[in-house]
Amino acid sequence: MTLPGGAAIANAAAGTPGTAVPELAGELTQLAIADDCIRLAMLSRGLGEAVKKALAVHREASHLGGLLPPGGKQIAAILSAYRANPSGKDSPERLAVALGALLARAAAGAVEGLPPEGRLYRDAEVLRELHAAAPAAKPPATDPHAASELLVCIARRLMIGLHTFEPDAEDIDGWLERLVRWHNDMDALYAALGRAYAAPDPAKRQRFVSAPGFYDRRDPLIRIARSLDQGAMARPRDLEKALNGPAQRSLYGAALANGLKRLAGASAFLAGAMEMQAFTASIS
Repeated sequence: MTLPGGAAIANAAAGTPGTAVPELAGELTQLAIADDCIRLAMLSRGLGEAVKKALAVHREASHLGGLLPPGGKQIAAILSAYRANPSGKDSPERLAVALGALLARAAAGAVEGLPPEGRLYRDAEVLRELHAAAPAAKPPATDPHAASELLVCIARRLMIGLHTFEPDAEDIDGWLERLVRWHNDMDALYAALGRAYAAPDPAKRQRFVSAPGFYDRRDPLIRIARSLDQGAMARPRDLEKALNGPAQRSLYGAALANGLKRLAGASAFLAGAMEMQAFTASIS
């Protein structure tokens, strides 16, 4: 007896990648930058409450912003609709998606132009830096398999939190095949990320991370973001000093500054202090 969807699962499983780095590499870096921008935004005296509240209440919705098509038309449409009717149904959540799209475009600058392996090494560096910033951090893992298994375990717990999937009833085989392939891609990503984190190739780390100046924990914006992430206090004037001082040294720090600039433009547009043409020019 053949179970419904059985052939689809078998076909997808047969295409499981080996040691190749999936195209998904780089998403962790972009997500980390977006989340750090949101932490910094909460400290800003220059952003309106609409922007702050949308990002604070609907942070997960903001992560969907990267799925909006390039070009900015949907961002402009959502911002314009919110400005016209901020109390409309789902307006704050839709605003969070548009703001997340702005942050996704800023974050992309930290990984664009790189092959998947280069993006993977930057993801691993982000993990390394987040671990190093944690209070009483233990030495980082040196066993690639153990590191990969930990990532898989964390991912499985997050998946359980989703509770439900919404199958495509009209194409259940196709839906199952896509789901299994996505699952396989994620497992391949965790395996590759475990290797890059726990046992990195020194030459590749130099090429993709150190030489281009990807991350510098001395950058003022990075210092503030890591402090906020660990629950420490920071003052709005510290953020203003960081933004108005010398440029950030690293690509990561520059992406944070770019993200905050984009949020400031959106906030000004929503407040009526900037029109769409000027806003679009400010984020191009």
